[in-house]
Amino acid sequence: MFSFRYSIYKDPAGWLEISPTNGTIITTAALDRESVYVQNDTYTALFLAIDNGHPPATGTGTLYITLGDVNDNVPSLYPTLAKVCDDGKDLRIVVLGATDKDLPPNTDPFTFELSKQTGPEKMWRLATLNDTHAQIILLQNLQKANYNIPISVTDSGNPPLTNNTELKLQVCACRKSKMDCSATDALHVSMTLIFLSLFSLLCDCQPLIRNYP
Repeated sequence: MFSFRYSIYKDPAGWLEISPTNGTIITTAALDRESVYVQNDTYTALFLAIDNGHPPATGTGTLYITLGDVNDNVPSLYPTLAKVCDDGKDLRIVVLGATDKDLPPNTDPFTFELSKQTGPEKMWRLATLNDTHAQIILLQNLQKANYNIPISVTDSGNPPLTNNTELKLQVCACRKSKMDCSATDALHVSMTLIFLSLFSLLCDCQPLIRNYP
């Protein structure tokens, strides 16, 4: 009486398991459509069936699994760094774009939002350009420094997913068509050195203070 035993020949992502006696295939992990092992939304695995003949004969079977899309990826914002001149005349500083690993309708149109600004006056605003892009516009020239602009971008999935991120804005000195951003970095270094110096001074003085009642 012929019988067969089954085994996996090729399972690139290691997602599957097969019963060696009856050939039942089950999944051992979540199947991800965005995996590098999935091509054109299809995952391919190969299996072997070996009989008990003498010599045993082997057959190969191919399993194609088509994967649908769910909204399981937040959109990504780019770029995350922008540089602008402190005396710039064009205050439309950067065009932001968003991408999503999911498929429609779980991608665009994206919703771009600017987090509420603190302080008495607003320094920038956000304008939507189209389904995938927006623009940050300064409302005034800013002093040379590094600024973090919090932005959220939301996809059109159901339910929608939101990515809260920051655009790092460097306001640099520009002279004769040359941009120098070293001053903003030097400012942070100087503040760090001042803090370390004060900390060191306090540590040096502490033993002297203890010597007096």
